[in-house]
Amino acid sequence: MLEIETTNRCNLSCPYCIKRVEKREEKDMTPSEFDHILKELLTIRPTPASRGREFFILHGHGEPLMNPHFTDIVNNPLLKKFPMVRFSTNATLLTQEKIKSIIDAGTIELINVSLQSARKEVMETLQRGANFEETVANIRNLIRYAHGKRTYVRIQQLKTTLNSNETRADYEKLLEVKNFLFWSRNLTYTTQSTQLPEEVRHLIIRQKNSRFFPRLRVSACWKNGKYVYGDSVIVNVHGNLTGCCWDSSNLQTYGNVFEKPLSELRSGGLLKTLRRELVNKDFHRLPICKRCVTRLPVTTPTTESRGLPASSLSPRDSSLVGAG
Repeated sequence: MLEIETTNRCNLSCPYCIKRVEKREEKDMTPSEFDHILKELLTIRPTPASRGREFFILHGHGEPLMNPHFTDIVNNPLLKKFPMVRFSTNATLLTQEKIKSIIDAGTIELINVSLQSARKEVMETLQRGANFEETVANIRNLIRYAHGKRTYVRIQQLKTTLNSNETRADYEKLLEVKNFLFWSRNLTYTTQSTQLPEEVRHLIIRQKNSRFFPRLRVSACWKNGKYVYGDSVIVNVHGNLTGCCWDSSNLQTYGNVFEKPLSELRSGGLLKTLRRELVNKDFHRLPICKRCVTRLPVTTPTTESRGLPASSLSPRDSSLVGAG
């Protein structure tokens, strides 16, 4: 998996989001910074075969459309060298102009839209700061414009105690269209759950034996029966490299792509040391990994997906992080 965080700003205040505890300066990535990272990625993925069918995600801990340069970013011609580019959005800022620019760029394979309920009162409770009517209108426009083009649109729903009875049929009725993908999964305990205020935990659907981190959420670093730190290339908006997509506060970084070549950082001693420490379960520099590895998953989340094979569902697509 490849991931570039194009902004860590968000216009919503979703109660379950890890941004509630994030400790980083807010920033938007510039087109020149993005271009630099793309060129660096191509040094370690130099051929089409090496890029293969690898997920390339353009969101991190923020709403991508908060970045005023986002349409310029998706129109970077180098992005066409990567076949599976996607991002998640809360759709509140999706104007018709932005929709056209993003879809017509021809670089985006999938747009995940976080819409947590087909009911106004529930959606505006779970996605604080959003206007239900405006957001729904934006999503309708997106789905209609994307129809027949190379970009798929997928609605993502996190099931909570407030929306657990809602299904795809409710979204089809609301949006007045059916040509979208749909994925629903339960909001369960995650790495940040211990940091959530008690008043937020009532949203979590508790199931037998599902207290801890679900395996789907760590599949990005679970390879051949073991955890591998830094297998995915994750670059946050400040250029820091981390081996964990949940590292919202730079706790587990191993270098900065604006300071050293990516190829050097990926083969460097610090990454090798962190990988060895993870294998040895030495967590003094891997506090986030400790929460996952020492709380092994015992169940998988409930999911409903249509239109894409299971192999195309990346762990970040179902993330609570960013894109309200």
